[in-house]
Amino acid sequence: KRDWENSHKENIEKYVDDWSICVQAGGNQGVYPRLLSDMFNDVYTFEPDPLNFYCLVDNCQKDNIYKMQAAIGKQTGLCRVIRNNMDNTGMHRVDDKAGFVPMITIDSLKLPSCGLIALDVERYEQQALEGALETIETCKPVIQCEVGTDAILDLLRPFGYQQVAQSVSDTFYKVL
Repeated sequence: KRDWENSHKENIEKYVDDWSICVQAGGNQGVYPRLLSDMFNDVYTFEPDPLNFYCLVDNCQKDNIYKMQAAIGKQTGLCRVIRNNMDNTGMHRVDDKAGFVPMITIDSLKLPSCGLIALDVERYEQQALEGALETIETCKPVIQCEVGTDAILDLLRPFGYQQVAQSVSDTFYKVL
């Protein structure tokens, strides 16, 4: 929450123009989806880890938060969750090798609009964005990645995106 108060919220308010829908992945225990739900009409949040998802549901009892126990990736299928550190449950990650957790694409949501895609998916941001290229092309949302890389910028640049801000460890991209 400290990162939100000191940096993330300010950058979201500065760069987002469309407050209709936010897609947030890496919902963890629900802090970011809950905070985003005060800004956006609807928040779609994704958390693949069963224990984190249980906590997220308990912490996000608002009608405009749509919660899915699933991972976001470049294709639909099944994946598994690798729990790296139970002292920091935000560090769990997905492995797209066979598992029992659903993986979907952002494009499969067929959203009518999208103002922000916020990804905290433990270095799986590029794969998540590869499954969102239609949404990115159509909606031109602001994109927030916990880990911004040159490869992500290269993926987004053909759509007109530029890096516009750094917020703690997160990178913001927007069409200018």
